[in-house]
Amino acid sequence: MDALTFLLDETKYCQEKYDELDRLLLAPEITADVLEVKKLSQKKAYYENVIKLRKEVLRLSETINAYQKDLEREGDGEYRKLLKEEIDSLKRSSDEACLKLTSSLEENTLMKLTVVPTEDERKHALLNAYVALAKKLGYKIEKVEDGYLVFGGARTLSTANAVHKITGDKSGKIQVAVFPYVKAEEEIDKKDVRVDIFLSHGKGGQNINKVETAVRLTYLPRNIVVTCQDERSQLENKKRAYEKLSEAVKRAALEEAEKINSKEYEIAVKKGEKVVRVLDFARGVFSDVRGGSTSLEDFLKGDISALTTAIIINEDVSR
Repeated sequence: MDALTFLLDETKYCQEKYDELDRLLLAPEITADVLEVKKLSQKKAYYENVIKLRKEVLRLSETINAYQKDLEREGDGEYRKLLKEEIDSLKRSSDEACLKLTSSLEENTLMKLTVVPTEDERKHALLNAYVALAKKLGYKIEKVEDGYLVFGGARTLSTANAVHKITGDKSGKIQVAVFPYVKAEEEIDKKDVRVDIFLSHGKGGQNINKVETAVRLTYLPRNIVVTCQDERSQLENKKRAYEKLSEAVKRAALEEAEKINSKEYEIAVKKGEKVVRVLDFARGVFSDVRGGSTSLEDFLKGDISALTTAIIINEDVSR
């Protein structure tokens, strides 16, 4: 089974799913539930996008086949040359459409694209090539100090997780690491906070106020507890306590994210050591040990649709 056939076979169920969701969204028991309507509407939009991309892949495939038949009937001449050029152009468009369809099936995981520390300045051009690929696929990109965060493309970008050998006038080795990334962000929902009010106490344990002004907050998801009794009123103590709680939750989220990201980075580096991509400047060729090659010029512009799609689909077939 070739890559195109496999991809079309994997997505043929989407129209049925879309129609089923369309029916569900009209059901009275669903329309009465706002949250369920929102969830199903998001799923419907997902399938609608996949169907649209699948139709474009089919259209291009049918057009290429029609032109190929014309080419077989056509003798030598200017028209034959024009047909070949048009077919080549359509194939490039088809490769890109296939990659977009493959990418649309991916979970929109936040990924980090970086390189294993190196002094080789060519690392910037290498990262830029993958950023160009991500942009072509419409992913949101954020520049960070040591690389890029890409919102989406978990499988597509993971193919870049490899040692990149550079050959030519100046040989070298640069390892790219791509891994799921956790941002240290956590919003406090007040429903997750237990509030206790008690009397403020001074030194020696005596009550300072006869009115309960001290505040204790417990953030239940992380079991973080903060108290405040320094202010004159319960309102001021509560405000200060929430500030302290916010700082404590941010610290905890940051520590947790750093541990997770460090572990994912190590896994990516170890996995990437087994995969080799070669940038051959002497021959102008970019190749992958998993099979396939393209022009180096195309790679540096992010035009590696066919290569990336083939690797993803071959990995799926081999599972």
